[in-house]
Amino acid sequence: MNASPITYVQQDITIAQINGPSLTIPGFVADGTGLGYYIAEAPGNASGSLYELASGLAYRNYYVPVHLASGCQFGWYLFTEQHVKAWLELVVPLTDWTQPADYLAAMPEWRAVCTKARAALDDVTQK
Repeated sequence: MNASPITYVQQDITIAQINGPSLTIPGFVADGTGLGYYIAEAPGNASGSLYELASGLAYRNYYVPVHLASGCQFGWYLFTEQHVKAWLELVVPLTDWTQPADYLAAMPEWRAVCTKARAALDDVTQK
């Protein structure tokens, strides 16, 4: 974990889309880390429905971590702000996330970084 807590700044972030132009949306930046997140509404939230999990818990929103330099989402999301912040704090020390995605992907240790990031997801969601 970092020696000092991460400061989160609310600001617009740009996210990449597979089929279409990038979108600029409100989000939160983990200051100086190259990472951030945005809050997405659960499907059907406009009608008041919830995203229900097999555990019986239900959420109106979910939190999507983003690599800011590329706008790429990590491919998973978390159901509480506490979880997304805890996950970001665990993965920040793994690499220099301020680097472009192609630089990160070319690193020999990239696969290990991804494995550790995925394990960190399990760590924060099972607490």
